[in-house]
Amino acid sequence: MSQLLFVAALSAAHAQQPLPLSYDLPDTVPMFDQTIVLRGTGTTKGDDCPGALQLALSNLETNRARYNATHIIGVYERYAAREPVANSVSCTYKGKPEAPKKSVVKLEALGIHAGSSPAFPTLTTDRAREIAGALNIDRSMSAAARVMAAPTMALMGGGAREAWEIAEEIRGVLYYPEDVGTIDEGFLPEHNRSTRAATVFRRNVLPKLDAMAEKLGAVPELGGVVFYSGTTHPDTSWEIQTESLRYIVPTEAVAGYVRGQLSTEATLDRILVQYDATSGWSEAPVTLASALD
Repeated sequence: MSQLLFVAALSAAHAQQPLPLSYDLPDTVPMFDQTIVLRGTGTTKGDDCPGALQLALSNLETNRARYNATHIIGVYERYAAREPVANSVSCTYKGKPEAPKKSVVKLEALGIHAGSSPAFPTLTTDRAREIAGALNIDRSMSAAARVMAAPTMALMGGGAREAWEIAEEIRGVLYYPEDVGTIDEGFLPEHNRSTRAATVFRRNVLPKLDAMAEKLGAVPELGGVVFYSGTTHPDTSWEIQTESLRYIVPTEAVAGYVRGQLSTEATLDRILVQYDATSGWSEAPVTLASALD
């Protein structure tokens, strides 16, 4: 857990100046699957901004525990993605500046929830950079970047830090998520889910295995890849329906297919195919012979 340390006490004569602060970021962080913005507020009587800052940091730690954040990986005056962490914080007076009744400091922090599985790797920042390079992760943390996991990363100048999300937990295993697009034509009402899922597997999933084998080979921290896809198809009344599918592929299945050790059908046998049901992801039995091509 990151320890937050107040490192400068200012006299009352300087209380209106920014309050310097420092904190220890963890050297290693377990791979995680969720970030959370935490808040801390400190209020003291009279002109006591340093005391208000100490209370804000203490309140931040209380909220870390309350919301089950396992680590704090950056403290800000007001959190904003890709903005530098704060090296000072403002103190607001309540009442007259020359004779304040209260001093108030407000903070925000970025926390993470470590993965629930004890088998999840603990990464150093350097290893996270290596993984990001192997997976070609967008360092700008664009909204298009899917996913979850890794430690803090120095992404910008001036000490900016951000959580880098690069894996998805499914049944206690971390997978690299990859969107392979949908198939929105060619299906008829008589084509059932097996036909649709097998067709997506042949057209959209298989062609991606070669490229994914190299990535997964460089990142043993991940257990495989989960491909997201879907279909648009007519029902028996010719009403258009949409369907989300995912293909959970272990690393050994990817490697076996690429090396020619597994046939297409044997590869499919090692893959868990699911569709997005109203109660969550449900298994979809798939017969390769039912594919349209």
